[in-house]
Amino acid sequence: MATRFPLAGAPGDAETQKSIRDKLQQVHAHGGGFRFPWMSEDGSSLVSYFAPLTYCPEMVEPIFKLAGVVNNPAMIKPRNRELVIMAVVSVTRVPLIDNCHRQLAAAAGFSDEQYDQGISGQSPSGLSEEEVAVYELSRQLTVLNEPLDEASWAKARVKLEKSDIVMIAHVVSTYRWIGLLDMVNADSTWSR
Repeated sequence: MATRFPLAGAPGDAETQKSIRDKLQQVHAHGGGFRFPWMSEDGSSLVSYFAPLTYCPEMVEPIFKLAGVVNNPAMIKPRNRELVIMAVVSVTRVPLIDNCHRQLAAAAGFSDEQYDQGISGQSPSGLSEEEVAVYELSRQLTVLNEPLDEASWAKARVKLEKSDIVMIAHVVSTYRWIGLLDMVNADSTWSR
């Protein structure tokens, strides 16, 4: 399917497009060497959630700043972040996130089997108690549409600090946000 957000019609000027490209190159540089295409083969559009960003240039800086925070290992352990993302993918089915984070999950020590379990909605085998709590809370937060109940809060607090829970919520919301932009674009670049 062709992009719904071609560069030719974007209200963002060439500087906005350059800013997105520069930020994507920074993500690549800090992503452990993992690379993924962010431009269509014919050069007419960016792919995935990047394409809609050209139609709202004011959101470029905030979304990339947030991405830097939620991917910072000082803010959340890489394994925990990848468990959160597996939980989000198990609900949202966003191909770009699935494909990119399969590689990052492997770098964080997860096997293909564990990753497949996580994106299918099962807690991956071989996790620590903290990691199980991260995964279970993340799945719950991904579909949450009312206040978190006291029993779930208490269960999470047995294994997680309040700051951990807040970071989990930030990672869930960030990946829901970029996933929604990807779904609005309906880009099939990453579909299996």
